[in-house]
Amino acid sequence: MNDSSDNAHPLLAFCDSAIRRNQDFNDELSLFEKNSEKWNEFLKLNCDSDNNLIQIVAFQEIGKSGDPGWLDYLFARLQTETMPTNFGPIFWAIGGLGGFQSREDYAHYFEATDDNMRRVAMHILEILPDEDAIEVLLNILKQDPHPDLRREAAFRLAHLGSDAGLQILL
Repeated sequence: MNDSSDNAHPLLAFCDSAIRRNQDFNDELSLFEKNSEKWNEFLKLNCDSDNNLIQIVAFQEIGKSGDPGWLDYLFARLQTETMPTNFGPIFWAIGGLGGFQSREDYAHYFEATDDNMRRVAMHILEILPDEDAIEVLLNILKQDPHPDLRREAAFRLAHLGSDAGLQILL
């Protein structure tokens, strides 16, 4: 008989290790003055960590830095990033630093030929004002070739309390 607790110990060990590694990261980061050259170097180094959790935390810290000087780095990083779990944190960091000021800053992610890029670009919508998000979602609902993305657009429109896509769905 397979007891669900058979895997509990390895899972707990994994979680404990992740918590310790995250705490070590935060402890080391706190040694540097925020936005100093050393602080920035530490974050860039950890954006390339072999530990994906640390990569994500590094991108989150960049997003909270308040320093728009990171935007060029983040936009360049999007062009070369291969880890799908990093796209969301990078998009959030860009948004947190004011990098999505106009439609030209983000529209091309929704027009990418790669379904995965269009899917992760949905994270951008969480940063945009509702009116802008609704406009993007309507375009996805009307034009995106992928049915899952159209369905997600419909759900997100409903979540925003918008009935703007109703005629398209009927």
